[in-house]
Amino acid sequence: MKNKPRRRSFTWIVLAFVVFFGAGYFMIRAGYIPAPSFMGRQPALPPIPATTRDGRWQQAVDYLGSQLPYLHVDPYFKVSEADFQKSVTELAEQIPE
Repeated sequence: MKNKPRRRSFTWIVLAFVVFFGAGYFMIRAGYIPAPSFMGRQPALPPIPATTRDGRWQQAVDYLGSQLPYLHVDPYFKVSEADFQKSVTELAEQIPE
Protein backbone atom coordinates (compact mmCIF):
# COMPACT_ATOMS: atom_id res chain seq x y z
CA MET A 1 0.00 0.00 0.00
CA LYS A 2 2.84 2.42 0.61
CA ASN A 3 4.06 2.09 -2.98
CA LYS A 4 0.85 3.35 -4.57
CA PRO A 5 1.29 7.10 -3.91
CA ARG A 6 4.88 6.95 -5.14
CA ARG A 7 3.81 5.14 -8.32
CA ARG A 8 1.13 7.74 -9.00
CA SER A 9 3.52 10.63 -8.56
CA PHE A 10 6.05 8.95 -10.87
CA THR A 11 3.33 8.49 -13.49
CA TRP A 12 2.38 12.18 -13.28
CA ILE A 13 6.02 13.24 -13.57
CA VAL A 14 6.54 11.08 -16.66
CA LEU A 15 3.29 12.32 -18.18
CA ALA A 16 4.24 15.95 -17.56
CA PHE A 17 7.69 15.35 -19.10
CA VAL A 18 6.21 13.78 -22.23
CA VAL A 19 3.60 16.52 -22.67
CA PHE A 20 6.07 19.35 -22.07
CA PHE A 21 8.78 18.10 -24.41
CA GLY A 22 6.32 16.77 -26.97
CA ALA A 23 4.59 20.14 -27.19
CA GLY A 24 7.96 21.86 -27.48
CA TYR A 25 9.05 19.56 -30.29
CA PHE A 26 5.90 20.19 -32.32
CA MET A 27 6.06 23.94 -31.70
CA ILE A 28 9.63 23.96 -33.04
CA ARG A 29 8.69 21.88 -36.10
CA ALA A 30 5.68 24.09 -36.81
CA GLY A 31 7.88 27.18 -36.66
CA TYR A 32 6.29 28.84 -33.62
CA ILE A 33 9.61 28.94 -31.77
CA PRO A 34 13.15 28.82 -33.21
CA ALA A 35 14.93 25.49 -33.28
CA PRO A 36 17.98 25.05 -31.08
CA SER A 37 21.26 24.39 -32.83
CA PHE A 38 21.36 20.71 -31.84
CA MET A 39 18.28 19.98 -33.97
CA GLY A 40 20.18 20.58 -37.20
CA ARG A 41 19.80 23.06 -39.97
CA GLN A 42 16.40 24.16 -41.05
CA PRO A 43 15.51 24.59 -44.74
CA ALA A 44 14.75 28.00 -46.13
CA LEU A 45 11.14 28.83 -46.83
CA PRO A 46 10.11 27.81 -50.32
CA PRO A 47 9.47 30.65 -52.76
CA ILE A 48 6.00 31.88 -53.57
CA PRO A 49 4.89 29.67 -56.47
CA ALA A 50 5.19 31.12 -59.94
CA THR A 51 2.13 31.46 -62.09
CA THR A 52 3.31 29.12 -64.84
CA ARG A 53 4.17 25.43 -64.71
CA ASP A 54 7.62 26.05 -66.17
CA GLY A 55 8.23 28.83 -63.67
CA ARG A 56 7.42 26.47 -60.82
CA TRP A 57 9.84 23.92 -62.26
CA GLN A 58 12.54 26.59 -62.42
CA GLN A 59 11.88 27.53 -58.80
CA ALA A 60 12.02 23.90 -57.73
CA VAL A 61 15.37 23.30 -59.45
CA ASP A 62 16.83 26.50 -57.99
CA TYR A 63 15.57 25.59 -54.52
CA LEU A 64 17.03 22.10 -54.75
CA GLY A 65 20.35 23.45 -55.99
CA SER A 66 20.65 25.88 -53.11
CA GLN A 67 19.20 23.83 -50.26
CA LEU A 68 20.64 20.37 -50.87
CA PRO A 69 24.26 21.41 -50.23
CA TYR A 70 23.13 23.43 -47.20
CA LEU A 71 21.05 20.70 -45.55
CA HIS A 72 22.88 17.51 -46.46
CA VAL A 73 25.58 16.29 -44.07
CA ASP A 74 27.99 15.36 -46.87
CA PRO A 75 26.48 16.48 -50.18
CA TYR A 76 29.57 15.90 -52.29
CA PHE A 77 30.49 12.36 -51.26
CA LYS A 78 29.82 10.90 -54.72
CA VAL A 79 30.03 13.95 -56.97
CA SER A 80 32.17 17.06 -56.81
CA GLU A 81 30.68 20.46 -56.07
CA ALA A 82 31.49 21.67 -59.58
CA ASP A 83 29.76 18.64 -61.17
CA PHE A 84 26.72 19.15 -58.94
CA GLN A 85 26.41 22.83 -59.86
CA LYS A 86 26.92 21.95 -63.54
CA SER A 87 24.12 19.36 -63.33
CA VAL A 88 21.78 21.85 -61.67
CA THR A 89 22.56 24.43 -64.36
CA GLU A 90 22.00 21.90 -67.16
CA LEU A 91 18.71 20.83 -65.64
CA ALA A 92 17.58 24.45 -65.31
CA GLU A 93 18.48 25.08 -68.96
CA GLN A 94 16.26 22.19 -70.08
CA ILE A 95 13.17 23.88 -68.66
CA PRO A 96 11.32 25.81 -71.38
CA GLU A 97 11.02 29.55 -70.87
